[in-house]
Amino acid sequence: MATYDLKWINMNPDNTATVGAGVSLHDATEFMRLNGRALKTTPAFGNITIAGAIGTGAHGSTLKYNSSISDQVLSLTIVDGLGNVREIKDTEDLHAFRVHLGLLGFVVSVTLDTVPLYKVSAHNYLVPDDVLKSGIVNQWILETDQMALYWFPSARQVVVSNWTIVDVETPGNAYTNDHVPPSSWFFNLFMSPGVEYFMHLTSKTCSSMAAAGYTMLAIFEKYFMYGLLGDVPFFVPIYTEDGKTTKNPAVGYYDLMFAPICREDPYAPLKCIWAHDKLNLTILDTEFSFALKDLPEFIKKVEDIGKKVPSLFAAQGILLRFSRASKSYMSASYARDTVHFEFYMMKRQNPYRDPSASLAAYQAIIQIAVLLLFFIHGIHE
Repeated sequence: MATYDLKWINMNPDNTATVGAGVSLHDATEFMRLNGRALKTTPAFGNITIAGAIGTGAHGSTLKYNSSISDQVLSLTIVDGLGNVREIKDTEDLHAFRVHLGLLGFVVSVTLDTVPLYKVSAHNYLVPDDVLKSGIVNQWILETDQMALYWFPSARQVVVSNWTIVDVETPGNAYTNDHVPPSSWFFNLFMSPGVEYFMHLTSKTCSSMAAAGYTMLAIFEKYFMYGLLGDVPFFVPIYTEDGKTTKNPAVGYYDLMFAPICREDPYAPLKCIWAHDKLNLTILDTEFSFALKDLPEFIKKVEDIGKKVPSLFAAQGILLRFSRASKSYMSASYARDTVHFEFYMMKRQNPYRDPSASLAAYQAIIQIAVLLLFFIHGIHE
Protein backbone atom coordinates (compact mmCIF):
# COMPACT_ATOMS: atom_id res chain seq x y z
CA MET A 1 0.00 0.00 0.00
CA ALA A 2 1.37 3.45 -0.91
CA THR A 3 2.24 5.83 1.93
CA TYR A 4 2.62 9.57 1.84
CA ASP A 5 4.94 11.89 3.72
CA LEU A 6 2.91 15.05 4.24
CA LYS A 7 5.78 17.29 5.38
CA TRP A 8 7.77 18.32 2.33
CA ILE A 9 7.99 21.30 -0.02
CA ASN A 10 9.37 21.88 -3.53
CA MET A 11 9.92 25.01 -5.58
CA ASN A 12 8.86 24.34 -9.17
CA PRO A 13 10.51 25.63 -12.39
CA ASP A 14 7.53 27.98 -12.99
CA ASN A 15 8.06 29.60 -9.53
CA THR A 16 5.06 27.89 -7.99
CA ALA A 17 5.55 25.93 -4.76
CA THR A 18 4.12 22.47 -4.05
CA VAL A 19 3.71 21.85 -0.34
CA GLY A 20 2.87 18.72 1.62
CA ALA A 21 -0.40 19.11 3.49
CA GLY A 22 1.25 18.77 6.92
CA VAL A 23 3.80 21.56 6.46
CA SER A 24 3.21 24.55 8.73
CA LEU A 25 2.75 28.01 7.29
CA HIS A 26 5.89 29.11 9.16
CA ASP A 27 8.04 26.35 7.63
CA ALA A 28 6.58 26.85 4.14
CA THR A 29 7.16 30.61 4.06
CA GLU A 30 10.65 30.20 5.54
CA PHE A 31 11.54 27.74 2.75
CA MET A 32 10.17 30.11 0.13
CA ARG A 33 12.07 33.02 1.68
CA LEU A 34 15.35 31.09 1.45
CA ASN A 35 14.54 30.55 -2.24
CA GLY A 36 13.74 34.21 -2.88
CA ARG A 37 9.96 33.69 -3.18
CA ALA A 38 6.92 34.58 -1.10
CA LEU A 39 3.15 34.30 -0.73
CA LYS A 40 1.31 37.51 -1.55
CA THR A 41 -0.53 37.44 1.78
CA THR A 42 -0.77 35.05 4.72
CA PRO A 43 -3.01 34.39 7.72
CA ALA A 44 -1.89 35.87 11.03
CA PHE A 45 -0.78 32.59 12.64
CA GLY A 46 2.34 30.69 11.59
CA ASN A 47 1.65 27.37 13.34
CA ILE A 48 -1.31 26.39 11.16
CA THR A 49 -0.66 23.69 8.52
CA ILE A 50 -1.07 24.51 4.85
CA ALA A 51 -3.95 22.02 4.52
CA GLY A 52 -5.60 23.49 7.62
CA ALA A 53 -5.13 27.03 6.33
CA ILE A 54 -6.80 26.40 2.97
CA GLY A 55 -9.48 24.10 4.37
CA THR A 56 -10.71 26.76 6.79
CA GLY A 57 -10.13 29.77 4.55
CA ALA A 58 -7.63 31.24 7.01
CA HIS A 59 -6.99 34.84 6.03
CA GLY A 60 -4.95 37.96 6.53
CA SER A 61 -6.39 41.45 6.13
CA THR A 62 -6.42 43.11 2.72
CA LEU A 63 -8.81 44.27 0.01
CA LYS A 64 -5.99 44.99 -2.41
CA TYR A 65 -5.07 41.31 -2.88
CA ASN A 66 -6.55 37.89 -2.13
CA SER A 67 -6.44 37.77 1.65
CA SER A 68 -6.46 33.97 2.12
CA ILE A 69 -4.01 31.23 1.16
CA SER A 70 -6.99 29.39 -0.32
CA ASP A 71 -7.28 31.95 -3.12
CA GLN A 72 -3.59 31.45 -3.96
CA VAL A 73 -4.07 27.69 -4.61
CA LEU A 74 -3.40 26.60 -8.20
CA SER A 75 -3.98 22.86 -7.74
CA LEU A 76 -4.57 20.20 -5.08
CA THR A 77 -3.74 16.52 -4.82
CA ILE A 78 -6.36 14.73 -2.74
CA VAL A 79 -7.60 11.25 -1.87
CA ASP A 80 -11.36 11.21 -2.45
CA GLY A 81 -14.03 9.23 -0.61
CA LEU A 82 -13.48 6.19 -2.83
CA GLY A 83 -9.73 6.08 -2.14
CA ASN A 84 -8.76 7.52 -5.52
CA VAL A 85 -5.83 9.93 -5.77
CA ARG A 86 -6.99 12.95 -7.76
CA GLU A 87 -5.44 16.19 -8.91
CA ILE A 88 -7.82 19.15 -8.70
CA LYS A 89 -6.78 21.95 -11.07
CA ASP A 90 -9.86 22.84 -13.13
CA THR A 91 -10.89 26.40 -12.25
CA GLU A 92 -14.52 25.53 -11.42
CA ASP A 93 -13.50 22.53 -9.32
CA LEU A 94 -11.03 24.69 -7.40
CA HIS A 95 -13.83 27.05 -6.39
CA ALA A 96 -15.29 24.11 -4.45
CA PHE A 97 -12.07 22.54 -3.18
CA ARG A 98 -9.98 25.55 -2.09
CA VAL A 99 -12.06 26.02 1.07
CA HIS A 100 -13.45 22.59 1.91
CA LEU A 101 -13.89 22.39 5.73
CA GLY A 102 -12.64 18.80 5.56
CA LEU A 103 -15.65 17.63 3.54
CA LEU A 104 -14.12 16.90 0.13
CA GLY A 105 -11.43 14.32 0.75
CA PHE A 106 -7.99 13.94 2.27
CA VAL A 107 -5.51 16.61 1.13
CA VAL A 108 -2.05 15.28 0.18
CA SER A 109 -0.39 18.36 -1.31
CA VAL A 110 -1.11 21.91 -2.40
CA THR A 111 0.45 23.92 -5.23
CA LEU A 112 0.58 27.64 -4.51
CA ASP A 113 1.24 30.73 -6.56
CA THR A 114 4.28 32.71 -5.36
CA VAL A 115 5.73 36.18 -5.96
CA PRO A 116 9.26 37.60 -5.60
CA LEU A 117 10.40 37.93 -1.98
CA TYR A 118 9.54 41.23 -0.32
CA LYS A 119 9.59 43.01 3.01
CA VAL A 120 6.92 45.13 4.67
CA SER A 121 7.03 48.33 6.65
CA ALA A 122 4.65 48.02 9.62
CA HIS A 123 3.32 51.02 11.50
CA ASN A 124 0.80 51.08 14.36
CA TYR A 125 -0.84 54.39 15.25
CA LEU A 126 -3.86 55.73 17.14
CA VAL A 127 -6.94 57.45 15.65
CA PRO A 128 -10.40 58.38 17.03
CA ASP A 129 -13.01 55.68 16.48
CA ASP A 130 -15.24 58.02 14.44
CA VAL A 131 -13.36 56.71 11.39
CA LEU A 132 -15.29 53.44 11.69
CA LYS A 133 -18.61 55.15 10.95
CA SER A 134 -17.52 57.74 8.39
CA GLY A 135 -16.67 55.30 5.58
CA ILE A 136 -13.08 56.54 5.37
CA VAL A 137 -11.82 53.16 6.66
CA ASN A 138 -13.08 51.49 3.48
CA GLN A 139 -10.94 53.86 1.42
CA TRP A 140 -7.89 53.31 3.63
CA ILE A 141 -8.13 49.55 3.16
CA LEU A 142 -8.41 49.83 -0.61
CA GLU A 143 -5.28 51.99 -0.74
CA THR A 144 -3.17 49.93 1.70
CA ASP A 145 -1.37 46.65 1.07
CA GLN A 146 -2.60 45.20 4.35
CA MET A 147 -4.42 46.77 7.30
CA ALA A 148 -6.08 45.64 10.55
CA LEU A 149 -7.87 47.71 13.19
CA TYR A 150 -8.04 47.26 16.95
CA TRP A 151 -11.10 49.07 18.27
CA PHE A 152 -11.24 50.00 21.97
CA PRO A 153 -14.83 51.24 22.45
CA SER A 154 -14.46 52.41 26.06
CA ALA A 155 -11.49 54.60 25.06
CA ARG A 156 -13.15 55.63 21.76
CA GLN A 157 -9.86 54.92 20.01
CA VAL A 158 -8.66 52.66 17.21
CA VAL A 159 -5.14 51.30 16.79
CA VAL A 160 -4.46 51.10 13.05
CA SER A 161 -1.98 48.40 12.00
CA ASN A 162 -0.72 49.33 8.54
CA TRP A 163 1.64 47.09 6.53
CA THR A 164 3.15 48.50 3.32
CA ILE A 165 5.10 46.33 0.86
CA VAL A 166 8.69 47.54 0.39
CA ASP A 167 11.70 46.31 -1.56
CA VAL A 168 13.47 43.26 -0.18
CA GLU A 169 16.70 45.28 0.13
CA THR A 170 15.11 47.79 2.52
CA PRO A 171 17.08 47.79 5.82
CA GLY A 172 15.33 46.11 8.74
CA ASN A 173 14.99 42.65 10.27
CA ALA A 174 12.01 43.08 12.56
CA TYR A 175 9.42 40.46 13.44
CA THR A 176 6.07 40.60 15.18
CA ASN A 177 4.54 39.07 18.30
CA ASP A 178 1.08 40.24 17.22
CA HIS A 179 -1.87 38.04 18.24
CA VAL A 180 0.27 35.43 20.00
CA PRO A 181 1.22 36.16 22.65
CA PRO A 182 0.23 39.65 23.87
CA SER A 183 2.19 39.53 27.10
CA SER A 184 5.02 37.84 28.95
CA TRP A 185 4.73 34.89 31.33
CA PHE A 186 5.74 37.20 34.20
CA PHE A 187 2.85 39.55 33.47
CA ASN A 188 0.39 36.69 33.16
CA LEU A 189 1.63 35.06 36.36
CA PHE A 190 0.81 38.08 38.51
CA MET A 191 -2.03 39.65 36.53
CA SER A 192 -4.17 36.53 36.19
CA PRO A 193 -5.32 36.52 39.84
CA GLY A 194 -5.84 40.29 39.69
CA VAL A 195 -7.96 40.23 36.54
CA GLU A 196 -9.93 37.28 37.90
CA TYR A 197 -10.66 39.32 41.03
CA PHE A 198 -11.72 42.41 39.08
CA MET A 199 -14.07 40.35 36.91
CA HIS A 200 -15.50 38.79 40.06
CA LEU A 201 -16.23 42.28 41.41
CA THR A 202 -18.26 43.17 38.32
CA SER A 203 -20.82 40.52 39.19
CA LYS A 204 -21.42 41.90 42.69
CA THR A 205 -24.80 43.39 43.52
CA CYS A 206 -23.09 46.27 45.31
CA SER A 207 -22.91 48.97 42.61
CA SER A 208 -19.74 50.57 43.97
CA MET A 209 -17.87 47.24 43.93
CA ALA A 210 -19.09 46.44 40.43
CA ALA A 211 -18.05 49.91 39.25
CA ALA A 212 -14.60 49.42 40.78
CA GLY A 213 -14.21 46.14 38.90
CA TYR A 214 -15.16 47.70 35.57
CA THR A 215 -12.87 50.67 36.22
CA MET A 216 -9.87 48.42 36.76
CA LEU A 217 -10.69 46.36 33.65
CA ALA A 218 -10.96 49.60 31.63
CA ILE A 219 -7.46 50.51 32.82
CA PHE A 220 -6.25 47.10 31.68
CA GLU A 221 -7.93 47.66 28.30
CA LYS A 222 -5.98 50.91 27.84
CA TYR A 223 -2.81 49.15 29.00
CA PHE A 224 -3.18 46.64 26.18
CA MET A 225 -3.99 49.42 23.71
CA TYR A 226 -0.71 51.19 24.43
CA GLY A 227 1.09 47.84 24.25
CA LEU A 228 0.18 47.81 20.54
CA LEU A 229 1.97 51.12 20.05
CA GLY A 230 5.21 50.98 22.03
CA ASP A 231 7.05 49.62 25.03
CA VAL A 232 4.78 48.74 27.97
CA PRO A 233 6.15 46.98 31.07
CA PHE A 234 5.90 43.17 30.85
CA PHE A 235 4.33 43.18 27.36
CA VAL A 236 6.12 41.40 24.54
CA PRO A 237 7.06 44.06 21.92
CA ILE A 238 4.55 44.27 19.07
CA TYR A 239 7.37 44.72 16.50
CA THR A 240 10.97 44.19 17.47
CA GLU A 241 14.43 43.40 16.17
CA ASP A 242 16.05 42.45 19.48
CA GLY A 243 13.11 40.76 21.25
CA LYS A 244 13.20 43.37 24.04
CA THR A 245 12.26 46.79 22.68
CA THR A 246 9.48 47.90 20.35
CA LYS A 247 10.34 49.25 16.92
CA ASN A 248 7.38 51.15 15.46
CA PRO A 249 7.47 51.71 12.49
CA ALA A 250 9.43 48.56 11.69
CA VAL A 251 10.67 46.80 8.55
CA GLY A 252 11.03 43.04 8.19
CA TYR A 253 10.44 40.07 5.91
CA TYR A 254 6.73 39.70 5.19
CA ASP A 255 6.27 36.27 6.78
CA LEU A 256 7.91 37.30 10.06
CA MET A 257 5.78 40.45 10.16
CA PHE A 258 2.47 38.77 9.24
CA ALA A 259 2.41 35.33 10.83
CA PRO A 260 3.99 34.85 14.29
CA ILE A 261 4.23 31.45 15.94
CA CYS A 262 3.65 30.49 19.56
CA ARG A 263 4.22 27.50 21.83
CA GLU A 264 1.58 25.26 23.39
CA ASP A 265 3.56 24.91 26.63
CA PRO A 266 1.86 27.26 29.15
CA TYR A 267 5.25 27.94 30.78
CA ALA A 268 7.06 28.82 27.53
CA PRO A 269 8.31 32.41 27.15
CA LEU A 270 6.24 32.78 23.97
CA LYS A 271 3.24 30.70 24.92
CA CYS A 272 0.03 30.60 22.90
CA ILE A 273 -2.73 32.69 24.41
CA TRP A 274 -4.89 29.54 24.66
CA ALA A 275 -2.20 27.50 26.49
CA HIS A 276 -4.27 26.96 29.60
CA ASP A 277 -2.85 27.00 33.09
CA LYS A 278 -4.46 28.29 36.29
CA LEU A 279 -1.79 30.99 36.67
CA ASN A 280 -1.98 32.26 33.10
CA LEU A 281 -4.42 34.56 31.39
CA THR A 282 -6.28 32.55 28.77
CA ILE A 283 -9.05 33.48 26.37
CA LEU A 284 -12.13 32.34 24.53
CA ASP A 285 -12.11 33.60 20.95
CA THR A 286 -15.23 34.87 19.17
CA GLU A 287 -15.13 35.75 15.47
CA PHE A 288 -17.76 36.31 12.82
CA SER A 289 -17.90 37.94 9.40
CA PHE A 290 -20.30 40.17 7.52
CA ALA A 291 -20.38 42.40 4.45
CA LEU A 292 -17.98 45.33 4.62
CA LYS A 293 -20.72 47.72 3.50
CA ASP A 294 -22.53 47.02 6.79
CA LEU A 295 -19.58 48.09 8.97
CA PRO A 296 -20.82 51.62 9.87
CA GLU A 297 -24.26 50.31 10.81
CA PHE A 298 -22.76 47.52 12.90
CA ILE A 299 -20.42 49.91 14.75
CA LYS A 300 -23.39 52.10 15.69
CA LYS A 301 -25.28 49.09 17.06
CA VAL A 302 -22.28 47.98 19.15
CA GLU A 303 -21.97 51.52 20.54
CA ASP A 304 -25.69 51.46 21.40
CA ILE A 305 -25.23 48.18 23.27
CA GLY A 306 -22.36 49.78 25.20
CA LYS A 307 -24.65 52.59 26.35
CA LYS A 308 -27.15 50.12 27.80
CA VAL A 309 -24.95 47.46 29.43
CA PRO A 310 -21.30 47.50 30.55
CA SER A 311 -19.00 46.44 27.72
CA LEU A 312 -15.24 46.06 27.92
CA PHE A 313 -12.82 44.25 25.61
CA ALA A 314 -9.81 44.10 27.85
CA ALA A 315 -7.79 41.41 26.05
CA GLN A 316 -7.16 43.20 22.72
CA GLY A 317 -10.13 45.42 22.04
CA ILE A 318 -12.20 44.39 19.03
CA LEU A 319 -10.07 43.28 16.10
CA LEU A 320 -11.31 44.14 12.61
CA ARG A 321 -9.72 42.41 9.62
CA PHE A 322 -10.77 42.52 5.99
CA SER A 323 -11.04 40.18 3.00
CA ARG A 324 -11.60 40.89 -0.67
CA ALA A 325 -14.51 39.08 -2.31
CA SER A 326 -13.60 35.46 -3.02
CA LYS A 327 -14.82 32.94 -5.62
CA SER A 328 -14.30 30.02 -3.21
CA TYR A 329 -17.78 28.75 -2.45
CA MET A 330 -17.34 28.06 1.27
CA SER A 331 -15.23 31.13 1.99
CA ALA A 332 -16.52 33.58 4.61
CA SER A 333 -15.92 36.28 1.99
CA TYR A 334 -17.62 34.51 -0.93
CA ALA A 335 -18.88 37.08 -3.46
CA ARG A 336 -18.52 40.05 -1.10
CA ASP A 337 -15.88 42.27 0.46
CA THR A 338 -15.93 41.21 4.09
CA VAL A 339 -15.05 42.44 7.56
CA HIS A 340 -14.03 39.87 10.17
CA PHE A 341 -15.02 41.02 13.64
CA GLU A 342 -13.17 39.31 16.50
CA PHE A 343 -12.93 39.72 20.25
CA TYR A 344 -11.58 37.73 23.17
CA MET A 345 -13.40 36.88 26.37
CA MET A 346 -11.07 36.23 29.28
CA LYS A 347 -11.40 32.64 30.47
CA ARG A 348 -12.84 32.45 33.95
CA GLN A 349 -11.84 29.87 36.54
CA ASN A 350 -15.53 29.03 36.89
CA PRO A 351 -17.30 30.51 33.85
CA TYR A 352 -20.71 28.96 34.66
CA ARG A 353 -21.12 30.03 38.26
CA ASP A 354 -19.21 33.31 37.85
CA PRO A 355 -19.56 34.51 34.23
CA SER A 356 -17.25 36.90 32.44
CA ALA A 357 -17.65 40.63 32.82
CA SER A 358 -19.56 42.17 29.90
CA LEU A 359 -21.10 38.79 28.99
CA ALA A 360 -24.49 40.42 28.31
CA ALA A 361 -22.84 42.85 25.89
CA TYR A 362 -20.90 40.05 24.17
CA GLN A 363 -24.07 38.03 23.65
CA ALA A 364 -26.02 41.04 22.38
CA ILE A 365 -23.27 41.81 19.85
CA ILE A 366 -23.35 38.24 18.55
CA GLN A 367 -27.15 38.45 18.19
CA ILE A 368 -26.80 41.67 16.19
CA ALA A 369 -24.32 39.92 13.89
CA VAL A 370 -26.79 37.09 13.33
CA LEU A 371 -29.52 39.61 12.52
CA LEU A 372 -27.27 41.29 9.98
CA LEU A 373 -26.32 38.01 8.38
CA PHE A 374 -29.64 36.18 8.20
CA PHE A 375 -32.49 38.63 8.56
CA ILE A 376 -31.34 41.86 6.91
CA HIS A 377 -29.78 40.11 3.90
CA GLY A 378 -31.73 36.87 3.90
CA ILE A 379 -35.17 38.50 3.97
CA HIS A 380 -34.78 41.88 2.32
CA GLU A 381 -32.51 40.99 -0.58
